[in-house]
Amino acid sequence: MENNNQYRNNINRNNNRKYNSYENTRILITIATIIMLLIIFKKDGMSMLYSIPALLIALSVHEAAHAFVANKYGDNTSKGRISLNPFKHIDMLGLLSLLTIGVGWGKPVSIDPRNFSGSKKRMDQIEAKVAFAGPLSNILTALIF
Repeated sequence: MENNNQYRNNINRNNNRKYNSYENTRILITIATIIMLLIIFKKDGMSMLYSIPALLIALSVHEAAHAFVANKYGDNTSKGRISLNPFKHIDMLGLLSLLTIGVGWGKPVSIDPRNFSGSKKRMDQIEAKVAFAGPLSNILTALIF
């Protein structure tokens, strides 16, 4: 019976790896397709091509800042999102919208205010700080670059 459970666990681990690999490949293919369409159909496609790394950096820093501040105040819900890896933060529809019409979004960082330490009044202040962390990080990133 123990060997059967180990076998199932190995299958689950391999399936998770395959899914993550598939998901990353799908994202890369979608980004490459969007880039090619922008280059073909827009006059300023090359300038858009140069702005994609900046957009990915801004998106990653923005979402990671939300997760970092939430984690700092005791909410471990978004601990896996404290990363500058853009694949953890890309919402495909948001990215497509950003590249085509200029307005987009990333995956929202999940938080649970019940995990914050402090009184009710303090929780509202912490939620405001978590919300403000993203835009503040964008301002700081713009000043640095």
